Amino acid sequence: MRITAAFLSAFVIGTTAPPAAAACGPRAGMIEILKSRYAETQSGVGFVDVGTVVELYVSGEGSWTLLATNTAGLSCIIGSGTNWQGIAADKRKALDS
Repeated sequence: MRITAAFLSAFVIGTTAPPAAAACGPRAGMIEILKSRYAETQSGVGFVDVGTVVELYVSGEGSWTLLATNTAGLSCIIGSGTNWQGIAADKRKALDS
């Protein structure tokens, strides 16, 4: 599923509150929770737009969390799951061909 920049911007830095089910907080605290509760570490990062960074955290057991952070340092979990399967760079190139 592809998440658009407009959606993330509205979700993370919009003037309305995120859905009640969303877990948000200061970035450092959110990362500590992912590390201590789920043994997840950063696996990838990318810019959605000028004001939003998206990070992927993954554990050795396969749990994963997608975290979006705005310029004020507010992070929200925008996705999570289990059974993460990473793809090595050489295999990604083959899939793109």
